[in-house]
Amino acid sequence: MMLVLDRRAAGGAWSRTRSQAGDEAGRVEIWEVSVSFRQGSTVNHALENTSVDIAPGSFVCLLGPSGCGKSTLLNTVAGYVRPTTGWARVDGVQVLGPGSDRGMVFQQYSLFPWKTVRDNVAFGPYATGSGRARARAVADELLDMVGLARVADRYPAELSGGMQQRVGIARALANKPTVLLMDEPFGALDSQTRAMMQVNLLRLWAEFKTRFRIPHILEFYGATEGNVNIFNFEGKQGAVGRVPWFVAHRFPIAVVRFDVEHQQPVRNAEGFCERCDADEPGEVIGRIVNDPARPGNRFEGYAAANQNENKILHDVFQKGDAWSRTGDLMRKDKRGYFYFVDRVGDTFRWKGENVSTSEVADALNTFPGVADANVYGVTVVGRDGRAGMAAIVCDGQCDLGALHAHLRANLPDYARPLFLRVQPKIEVTGTFKQKKVDLVRQSFNPAATSDPIYFNDPQTNAFVRLDPALYRRIESGEIRL
Repeated sequence: MMLVLDRRAAGGAWSRTRSQAGDEAGRVEIWEVSVSFRQGSTVNHALENTSVDIAPGSFVCLLGPSGCGKSTLLNTVAGYVRPTTGWARVDGVQVLGPGSDRGMVFQQYSLFPWKTVRDNVAFGPYATGSGRARARAVADELLDMVGLARVADRYPAELSGGMQQRVGIARALANKPTVLLMDEPFGALDSQTRAMMQVNLLRLWAEFKTRFRIPHILEFYGATEGNVNIFNFEGKQGAVGRVPWFVAHRFPIAVVRFDVEHQQPVRNAEGFCERCDADEPGEVIGRIVNDPARPGNRFEGYAAANQNENKILHDVFQKGDAWSRTGDLMRKDKRGYFYFVDRVGDTFRWKGENVSTSEVADALNTFPGVADANVYGVTVVGRDGRAGMAAIVCDGQCDLGALHAHLRANLPDYARPLFLRVQPKIEVTGTFKQKKVDLVRQSFNPAATSDPIYFNDPQTNAFVRLDPALYRRIESGEIRL
């Protein structure tokens, strides 16, 4: 997410006076940026040939499949990542490193635990030369804006997750940045706090728009390698955009029914996919048209050719057609607006029901003592679908008995994790996405890891330590799940 502000005024603690001379500040230019990371002899391409031109006064949301380069693009503009090729500029100045003209709100709170809330927010102005009194005046005004003036003298550990993230937003604004960058700022929050923060962000955005004279909000959906692009020109709240009927023939996009268990679009008796009804979730796909006059409908694909075929559906609505898969589940309302639902692969099927990994992770993360959770599905011999399993990181001692009761109170039976794996930390990718491939491969086999694994025993209604003998009883079908 990029919020382009206007920072040219000098003067008071937090001046909002427009300069009388010069062009509007806040233009972001990204030209042919590619970012590659080398690990030994392997080169991973995080971003390839990306160009974006963002006008001052814009609110831009970047949406796309996991791993498509959203975080890398933000970090490139922030100056934390140097592009392999191409360049990023803010107001005509090439980005060579972090600067006070760009504020960053991270997925995690990233606050100084030894400083008070006020001093956390005042750190930026103080570090860039403002006196202590002036820096604190900036902090007090921003804390009032985000509704945290009453906790200015507390420490981060005394605040809830949502309050800490509001402090992070205030701190990012303290240097009066030209560009505010937010990398999934609510991703680490539980579902209730996330919903509250989304509402708060809309409220804060309304204040920002008035205070900083930002004229227009533009949201869009797209992926670097794909051919589905949707724009929310009308500002429909919650939607990623729509394709007007009079241009739908030029931008063929469909939402098709999706089989969660097999992780594939549904095929009818004739072998074709079926379009979803209004507000019915399904996978979004885009028709591939190899027409030089319509470059937006091409499928550029990945650098590794063997990954492309998995992203292409053939014979979707008629023999011979080809459509690209986005890997995103959305719903489209009666007016044609698209709304994001979930990522393909983050939902699995168990006991005839669809289980959302994000919903289960939210329930785990709200329990005191659980610092982080990574939820996934694992196969069990003789059972259809996938059983729920969660890798958790405990903050000190974790009361598994109380956690079991918490999950019973907050999740339906089919969604409760059947297995728990306690890890010292959650492994993440270079773009801070949780790794699941190795966890799924190791499954709940205690011989595959030194991490303790617990089984949600239906007989004792408790999490019990899973040893090789218990593992064999589950695999043999002796224990009914």
